[in-house]
Amino acid sequence: KTHRPREEVGTMFGWHKKKLTGTRAGPPAAAGGGDDESIGRDIKEGYRLHLARDYARAEAIYRSVLERRPGHADVLYLLSTMKHRQGNTALAIELGEQAARAAPGTGAMHAHLAELYRVANRLPEAEAGYRTAVGLEAVNAEWWNDLGVVLQNLARDQEALSCYER
Repeated sequence: KTHRPREEVGTMFGWHKKKLTGTRAGPPAAAGGGDDESIGRDIKEGYRLHLARDYARAEAIYRSVLERRPGHADVLYLLSTMKHRQGNTALAIELGEQAARAAPGTGAMHAHLAELYRVANRLPEAEAGYRTAVGLEAVNAEWWNDLGVVLQNLARDQEALSCYER
């Protein structure tokens, strides 16, 4: 399964329609460039560069946002997807874990991290991540299916079938 940041981010955060989720941690940014509007503009520009595969410039912008808003879940997620796309699964997982901790009530963060664990063949962790995701958003058929794939890979076919039938 390959992540497609455009679709994931577009549906998860809806940047084209509304403001960011606001799932960030850390203290308010210092005066001068840390307001929500400038943060939002920077994230959108970083995301535009990310989609254009200008990863170095996108990462510089994302890191700049994290300096102003440490623990910003959306930016940690975007960095994670970018590192995954670049083939750095270990760093993608580290960033994904930070994003999930920063936004523990957001199923998409847990599902993303679970997929990274699956790719790294860390199947028990992938199972736990997908279970968290579907626990938060039980109507998400894709995550139930992904949990089923993980369970099937763990040779737990009956449990997998139950997931597929949801």
